[in-house]
Amino acid sequence: MPLLHDLAGAGLRVTDVWDVWNSAGPYERAVPVLLSHLNRPYSDGLREGIARALAKKGARPIAWDPLISMLKTGALPENAAHGAMAAISAMARPSDLQTLIDLIRDCTLGSLRIYLVGNLMRSKRPEARATLLELRDDPVLRKEIAIRLRLKRD
Repeated sequence: MPLLHDLAGAGLRVTDVWDVWNSAGPYERAVPVLLSHLNRPYSDGLREGIARALAKKGARPIAWDPLISMLKTGALPENAAHGAMAAISAMARPSDLQTLIDLIRDCTLGSLRIYLVGNLMRSKRPEARATLLELRDDPVLRKEIAIRLRLKRD
């Protein structure tokens, strides 16, 4: 498989893309390889695995902007888009709050936005909580936000 071959060339030897996240190899060198393969005509499941393999803080400098762009333009099939949003959620820093707010408010992203509720719940900034309260009646986010807000009160 070309992906595994290219990952090995970057110093990361795995037998499956789902093993990348747990591997001990040179992860940062694998990030450009993962990004380049994300847009290839692989199965949706494989592309999801590639996207989820980017869910590490070390991927952020290279993968953050391309993943956000792919999500906003609808360039990824459904499972791969879920993997990409999971990666964005994992890579996000407190300074990314406005980007996360913009993404969670973007109704075209549908159920992908659920991945960001936890990020906003963890934020200490008032605009994060205000956004969750604003979106508490959103048909896609309503249940997740209600659960999180209820748990925080208890």
